[in-house]
Amino acid sequence: MSITVQEAVKRPSFSNITIVTGNNFLTRSFKWVHVVEKAECGHLINGGELILTTGIEWNKNEQTSLYFLKQIIDKNVAALCIDLDRNTNSLSPKFFNLADSYNLPIILFNEEVKFVDITLDLHKYLLDFEGSIWDDLDNLFIQLNNALNRNKEIDTFLKVLHEAINLQVMFYQAKEQIWSFPSLTKVEQKKVQSRVDAGNESSECFKIPIYVLNKEIGILYCNKETQLLTKFEKLALERCANFISQSLLLKYQHIEREQIEKNDWIHSIINEKLDHQSVLSHMELLDNSIKQNEMSIAIIPFTKDNNDMSYTNRSLSYIMLLIRETLSSNGFHLYATTDFKNSYFTLLLINQLEGYNLFKRFNNAINQIQKQNSNDIQKNRINYMSVGIFVKDYSKLHYSHKTAQKTYRLQMNKSKGSITLYQNLRINRLLSNLGNNQETKDIIQDYLGPVIDYDKTNGSSLLYTLHIYLKNQSSKKQAAEELYIVRQTLYHRLEKITSLVHYDISLPQNRFMYEFALHAYESQAGEI
Repeated sequence: MSITVQEAVKRPSFSNITIVTGNNFLTRSFKWVHVVEKAECGHLINGGELILTTGIEWNKNEQTSLYFLKQIIDKNVAALCIDLDRNTNSLSPKFFNLADSYNLPIILFNEEVKFVDITLDLHKYLLDFEGSIWDDLDNLFIQLNNALNRNKEIDTFLKVLHEAINLQVMFYQAKEQIWSFPSLTKVEQKKVQSRVDAGNESSECFKIPIYVLNKEIGILYCNKETQLLTKFEKLALERCANFISQSLLLKYQHIEREQIEKNDWIHSIINEKLDHQSVLSHMELLDNSIKQNEMSIAIIPFTKDNNDMSYTNRSLSYIMLLIRETLSSNGFHLYATTDFKNSYFTLLLINQLEGYNLFKRFNNAINQIQKQNSNDIQKNRINYMSVGIFVKDYSKLHYSHKTAQKTYRLQMNKSKGSITLYQNLRINRLLSNLGNNQETKDIIQDYLGPVIDYDKTNGSSLLYTLHIYLKNQSSKKQAAEELYIVRQTLYHRLEKITSLVHYDISLPQNRFMYEFALHAYESQAGEI
């Protein structure tokens, strides 16, 4: 809720005034009117007010008046309005010169006025103005939303914004283009671009960073200082920035969707089991700037009730925007398409940094994606991302696809939102080949069966205790701490486990079999 000094001086109470200083800075805005008479006034002012005064206390001499004015300037008030007491001294030239050097508007009333009437009038105007702001913002929202729904370009949003706030507005998208309204000449655009690229934006410009998927992609500018902007102007700029962000997101999604629809060739690579040279030749025809190093197939299952082309392509394009930048920064290029037959998205990942630690970089990318975008991924009902083995021989990409499917089957027993690389499955890679055969069942029964039965009968947690103990490499101290029990209790539990199963857990060969049995049980029954 704020109005400018220029709007205030148009009110009837200001009909007979002289603007002595700051005539070019009446665009300063204020939210409140305050009467100040004390010479020691700094502690009575918050800043940004319109000050009314008669000078009866502070205009006793030049030194006191300058001291008063310095406090007013330090508090960055909008303007100083003086109804000078006729029995006091006139103000010195130094007083006006000091105000002028700080661009502070000083307004002299040429006739006696009632401060109570001015205060009442301006406060009522401020409250009425607040109501009109929201009406104007609603109208602005409707116009911006219409532009968004009609897929209008950036300059349309800037035109709507300019018509609302009557200021020069610009949008600068790094390394791409400058949009402005009213339009700037090419020479003016180059000057703006060079200043922005050099980090020398004018302090006289208000700017709002614009983000798409947590990444800054541009800045919205207007040619007015932040402290001089009205509340409406700030809110209008913020709303326009949000709409530009949405518009760019839709634009990027559209580009992704177009590419996804062209990527059916990924299915041919997988299903037709093409030889290495055929794949290589095809990839070079697509884009010879992409380095052809190790490749992997990844899959992202989607739910059956969303087995709809418009939904899945829209969802996949959003997911690709989320993860593409992170994968690229870690040295991976990707293509994506949709497999409606098997109800999952198919991704082709290509390593771009030959000679660097592939798995370290990919695991780093996984951690970044899960940390930054887990909520967005789950909102799009993407529960898992399963990444197959990386291969140098492209004729084995169909095998990479199979390992991605194996990874997904093992992931289904884990928490949703996880991204898993086949090479990170460790012992589960062996278990996926063994499957649910009789030998595996027998090992689980021999080493864990009595413990599982005991837990069910007595409501105990011996199986979990065993799991934590082995996870901590048989360290009783660390296991007890993680279980929140004293070591003596842990000793009793381990003795009980040994008595039930009759295999000494301290022997290396037995410890391995316990760990194998636990992994096998977990792959079938879920997390312990």
